[in-house]
Amino acid sequence: MDDLADGLVALTRGAPPRAPGLPFAFLAELLLVVAAVATMLGAGRAVLRSPRWARRRAGRTGAAVMRLVPYLLPLLLLAVLPRAAAPVVGGATFRDLAEVWPTALVAAEVVAAAGAVVVATRLLALARLRRGARRGVSPRTEP
Repeated sequence: MDDLADGLVALTRGAPPRAPGLPFAFLAELLLVVAAVATMLGAGRAVLRSPRWARRRAGRTGAAVMRLVPYLLPLLLLAVLPRAAAPVVGGATFRDLAEVWPTALVAAEVVAAAGAVVVATRLLALARLRRGARRGVSPRTEP
């Protein structure tokens, strides 16, 4: 809006209006979209590698589960996001956040969902590995 006003002032003074640059909001949203896409790609890779991840951690289930905790942090942050953003946004609901900056909310949701999917697939891979070990089936060796 300031660019428009500056351009109009320049025109009334007989000067050519300066070309507006990229607004900060556009750059911030672009960064959020790139981060969300990169997170989805990384999570997809982690999901595909879950069986290998579980085999490498066979016998150390407790340590393996602890390694999954960082993947759940975005989900925790998403849960408290409305309360944390209330002083800045003036609202304390997801609807308020969606109205103020939907790209940021969707990016936060994508990152949280990606982390949850990685945790779920890795836990499933660990459970399948343990179930196979109880049946006497040896885990496949890595290529």
